[in-house]
Amino acid sequence: MANGMGHYYEVVGMDRHGEFSKFFSSLRSRRSTNTNQLKILEIGVGSGPNMMEYSQSGLELEVTGIDANPYMEDFAEKNARISGVPFHFVLGDVGKLPLPDDSFDAIVSTLVLCSVPNPNVALKEACRVLKPGGIFFYWEHVRSPDNNLLRLQQRFLEPAQQVSDNT
Repeated sequence: MANGMGHYYEVVGMDRHGEFSKFFSSLRSRRSTNTNQLKILEIGVGSGPNMMEYSQSGLELEVTGIDANPYMEDFAEKNARISGVPFHFVLGDVGKLPLPDDSFDAIVSTLVLCSVPNPNVALKEACRVLKPGGIFFYWEHVRSPDNNLLRLQQRFLEPAQQVSDNT
């Protein structure tokens, strides 16, 4: 995988894969009889670490990924090619999606809402482009409890994360 989060995904991989399996099962049951292909929007696609999940879903998917970091495009496209996933990269802000209303069967967001300046706006935008009856799948991490060394480190590193995500 062309990204720096390989170790993290090794640690959480089984849980994450299990949750994706449930998500794909829900998509199968809601799929329209008019089309076999499902349109997925991944917000904060980054380097495309979920591409292998899409390719193993057993579903015919068309994935659009949006990210504010232009340097992620090549990585995401490479991971899509390796995984055999039809993919289109959009450079943009998840708080102002340059996409039409009701255009996606599902929205995927993994480990991104923590780095979005206004998650509420991003969620409203996701709902706007999600088709009625569509599915919003998210996998997030949370801050450590208060008065904890890890929490202090998270607070210290948060500005750096914001800068790197918006470069």
